[in-house]
Amino acid sequence: MTDHQRTPQDIGKSIRKAREELEQVLQKEGNAHGGLFIDQKVTKWLENMRTKHANFEKVKAYHIMDRRGPPPDALIDDFSGEDSVLKFFDKILEDDRSSRKP
Repeated sequence: MTDHQRTPQDIGKSIRKAREELEQVLQKEGNAHGGLFIDQKVTKWLENMRTKHANFEKVKAYHIMDRRGPPPDALIDDFSGEDSVLKFFDKILEDDRSSRKP
């Protein structure tokens, strides 16, 4: 499914599901505080998106990650490329794994 075909509920469900799966993987791999680890990364990601994208307020994923519902004028589901929420979750997993390597 492409981004432009998603409804607001779909992007929200996709993000929530991906976060839950990420937390489960982190816990299975030994990060007992996966949720807190993710929250810390999300705070930095939100700040980066505000700085990097002038239109961040128009992106539904930004508001979902900030734990607010997207406003009616948020017309874009997610950031593109490396700034995508799902790519961001992949990066969190990579960072966690590399930080625990001996």
